[in-house]
Amino acid sequence: MSTESMIPLLRAAFDEQINRIAEIDTQLDPQAAGKASVRNAAIEAAGDMAPQAEANIHTLLASQPENVVVGVVTHLLRSLKKEYGAKIDAYIEANVVDVEPISEELANKLNAERTQLVAQAKVGRDFLIAYNIPEAELPKVPSKRGRAKGTTMGPRLKGTFNFSVDGTPVDGHKLGDLAKVLEAASVAEVRAAIEAANADFDFAEPPAEFSFTLNDKSVVAVQAQTDETEEEIEDNEPEVSSDDEFNFDD
Repeated sequence: MSTESMIPLLRAAFDEQINRIAEIDTQLDPQAAGKASVRNAAIEAAGDMAPQAEANIHTLLASQPENVVVGVVTHLLRSLKKEYGAKIDAYIEANVVDVEPISEELANKLNAERTQLVAQAKVGRDFLIAYNIPEAELPKVPSKRGRAKGTTMGPRLKGTFNFSVDGTPVDGHKLGDLAKVLEAASVAEVRAAIEAANADFDFAEPPAEFSFTLNDKSVVAVQAQTDETEEEIEDNEPEVSSDDEFNFDD
């Protein structure tokens, strides 16, 4: 069988891997899947209004130069997030169904399977691109994720820190705020990256300044000058899903 004739089979295998990763993510973080379900139901309830609004924007931008397109889209994303982001979050939280976390044993088993699938899918995607399958047609391979939500309580970071990512200040002082900007799968993943980059890191007595890298983004944390003696980051912060919408860079 020639390599060219194998492409459809490889594409089918790649799609199966991506779908299975999504299934595992649903099992590892059913709360995030529940939120996605609420969003999808709202989209269906909007009927033709959503695609009509999208079509109007495409028509408006079709003949514009790239710098104008970038400017308009960036402005829209920021304006929509500012005007509706909090309302959307509140609606989702009010309508999502609470679920029990899975056992740590099952979470570890699913995480191991997911890690293997992610590695295979990355190789498959690169191979398909090398054989002229348009990159835009191939779903991106999901990044690594942390422990399943609720399976392990993480340490608290003592003190108030100002975070910057690639030189840009982060809005907020919590690890959860930082996790969103880093597009981390969970706060636990941020903690793990901190510990990996800083030997003997103590969350109870952190240094005044530390740095680390996660998802190819460089983070610098500097203790804030504040009258408060400490601000503890609660371990039950919402976990961050890779499909979290309205997570735009300002």
